[in-house]
Amino acid sequence: MLALGGLAVAWVVLVRRVPEAFLGLLLVAGPLESTTFGDRVASRLTAVAHVETSLTAIALLGVLTSAGYHGWRRRNAAFQAPQSAIAFVLLMAMLLAASFHSPDPAGAFAKAMKFESITALGFFAPLLIIDGRRSLVRFAAAVAGIGFTIALFATQTGHASHPLTLPGSDSEIVVGEYAGLGLIAIVAILWPLTPGLWRLLWAPPAAIMLNALVGAGSRGALLATTMAIVVALAFLLKHGKTRGPALAVVLAIGIAAPIIWATSPPAARAKYLATVSVDQASQALNAGGGERQEIVSAGVALFRENPLGVGTAGYTKLTGFVWPHNIIVELGAELGVVGIVLFLLIIAGVVARVAAPIRRGSTETLGAAVLALALLALSFSSFDLNGNRSMWLLLGVALAAGAQGAAPPRRAAR
Repeated sequence: MLALGGLAVAWVVLVRRVPEAFLGLLLVAGPLESTTFGDRVASRLTAVAHVETSLTAIALLGVLTSAGYHGWRRRNAAFQAPQSAIAFVLLMAMLLAASFHSPDPAGAFAKAMKFESITALGFFAPLLIIDGRRSLVRFAAAVAGIGFTIALFATQTGHASHPLTLPGSDSEIVVGEYAGLGLIAIVAILWPLTPGLWRLLWAPPAAIMLNALVGAGSRGALLATTMAIVVALAFLLKHGKTRGPALAVVLAIGIAAPIIWATSPPAARAKYLATVSVDQASQALNAGGGERQEIVSAGVALFRENPLGVGTAGYTKLTGFVWPHNIIVELGAELGVVGIVLFLLIIAGVVARVAAPIRRGSTETLGAAVLALALLALSFSSFDLNGNRSMWLLLGVALAAGAQGAAPPRRAAR
């Protein structure tokens, strides 16, 4: 009973003071549930609360509670729905409508409902929870903590396709994705915004996450993280207040990269080298039952034959593959041209929202934007519409950051 009371008090404190922690949990809950680590955490929470639960259920309840509380607290503040939110709602409606002419009605309805509940919550909740610079810094700290934890618990498998995974999982992408996100959060937000020598405290976890990112062998995660960090550093180097910290990062990566490459698992290095040499016959390039090119080509063929789409969940039913590992190909095959256009409108709306604050030197808005950029890039090589839930959540965070960056200074500092 005492433990349950303590849990209730902690819940209230998190909802009121650190709601970003629940956003961080929603960011990673799905992938963690398939691991031994996630099962262990959920089992302990179940024992304390005396209710069967899961990490996703906890994250959803926490995000809903936090969004409700902070939405009510800010009920009198002016709010204008971003254009991306309108396009997202239209995409939700289209996904549901396309279920009615799908070759797999049951699978289509399940996919649409998951997108319109859990995935949609991830996209919209940050608009209510993120309310200024401090909030974004807390979110960045949560992302860094997640990446650091995953990097610490990841273990080498010796397997050719997934050299470094979490216990109980066979996905190297999860390790690379979240270690990369944690590294981006430090480089783009926490490092430049932490004063003086205190920022050196971020160096050890950043080194551990960089090691896990390279060692995981996920080419998509490594490329996406590299792209996001390069973009972040390019902007940070343009402003005097962040130029020094950015130069320090460039120097540190230049020193650490050769060492980390030399000490990374041989299987990871083999995957990277196979990609560079375009070794399509390599086992490292196998994905979901077929070669990457074969999987993508199947989706492109569906789109060419059906420019208006074959219906929600139609790709899996008609090709036999799990997903095309490319969100544009998936949307084109299942929702047609209109689905692709709506997705591009969402991205364009996010870019328009964050552009002005970034030009003015808003470090936290830049950080939120490059976090979203990393997973946007990853969505072109991994997972499907709902499997990329983290991308949708980070797009929502970027929208919230852009709104706060455009607000008057007094409001943005709250």
